Amino acid sequence: MEKVLILTADSNTGYPVPATKGGAVSELVENIIDSNEKSHIFNFELVSIYDEKAKKKAEKYNFTKFYWYKPTGVIRYLDNLIFEIAKLLLKERSKSFKSMLTLIQYIFFARKLLKRNNYDKIIIENTMLLFWTVKGLKKYQGKYYYHAHNLPSTNAFLKKTLLNTTKVLTVSNFVKNRISAGKTKFPKIYNKKVTVFHNRIDLNHFKILNDFEVERLRQKFGLNKNDKVILFAGRISWEKGIDKLVDAVKKLDSNDIKILIVGSILHGENKARKNEYVKKLEEKIHNLDSKIVFTGYISYEIMPVVYNLADIAVLPSMWEEPAGLTPLEAMACGTPVITTDSGGIPEYVGKSAIILKRNTNLVADIAKNITNLLNDKKLYELYKLEGLSRVQLYNSNKYAEELKKIL
Repeated sequence: MEKVLILTADSNTGYPVPATKGGAVSELVENIIDSNEKSHIFNFELVSIYDEKAKKKAEKYNFTKFYWYKPTGVIRYLDNLIFEIAKLLLKERSKSFKSMLTLIQYIFFARKLLKRNNYDKIIIENTMLLFWTVKGLKKYQGKYYYHAHNLPSTNAFLKKTLLNTTKVLTVSNFVKNRISAGKTKFPKIYNKKVTVFHNRIDLNHFKILNDFEVERLRQKFGLNKNDKVILFAGRISWEKGIDKLVDAVKKLDSNDIKILIVGSILHGENKARKNEYVKKLEEKIHNLDSKIVFTGYISYEIMPVVYNLADIAVLPSMWEEPAGLTPLEAMACGTPVITTDSGGIPEYVGKSAIILKRNTNLVADIAKNITNLLNDKKLYELYKLEGLSRVQLYNSNKYAEELKKIL
């Protein structure tokens, strides 16, 4: 049986696996190793940033061995210092420097591991800088794979190492086509070396729940029984398009409609310094306090209840989303989705969600489709059932088996 090492860390957060602090990549990696527990196709070993809750949760795994890199107090202090300076100088681009020294130390930690152990294959999750783990390492002669969750944004001075990648796994055809065409920072490579490995979600976790669980959360958020809840879930930033949703709700003549905004400026944190976009968003909603509920970050464990609470999920992404998980999670909980023609999203949702064009009519189109879904029970039920059917294509219980076919 193949022994496979998974490397997962990044320069702006350092999310652990299991995903006790959130993070889409960490959640997907957790889904892969969960699937492997059922099928035992691989003997996984995984290097994670240390987190006490994650380490405790990792005890349940029989076929994944964990190695924990724990940053020292000095490294954390210097990371915070560098991040504060970056925020002053780079503003929106500063998030790439949030845990830069931690990432560098993680790479040294993983290189030492490679020198002491033999692996058949290595999977590098998303972060291009992690290729420094294998660069020039004569001890390791096995295959290594790159799992691209986003469009690669830097070559990290690693062109030769990147070109020697055995295969690039992309989360959508959208990402595959961009990489194959040489339209990213990843050097243009032979098309057959790039293959799609779709994201999957845990349908035992994201599902329709009983009313008791949902009602408790409604009360916590101060929502009335008759309120129609429009959900946004994701990072609070311009590319996610929350301002478009707020403007759309302003057009609706109903006191029963409430917007539930779930997320924070940086994943897993509620105390991040406000950026310019958030300040403008607050000005925009100044007179809508009674209609909007900000929850801040909500953990992965609670999110199914949130989706069940919502009547509609509106996810108006404005950037080229590689492959949004949020629409699938909402659909799995029986919540109709309104989204945009962003990146890989149409590829995932198909005709099971309302897909809008990102043009000057977007705000009006969001308002119109919210009204249509709330007023037309047959239409609402159609999108609910179509969504529940569609997500079966992305059930994570076969995740490890699909990975085996590719590696």
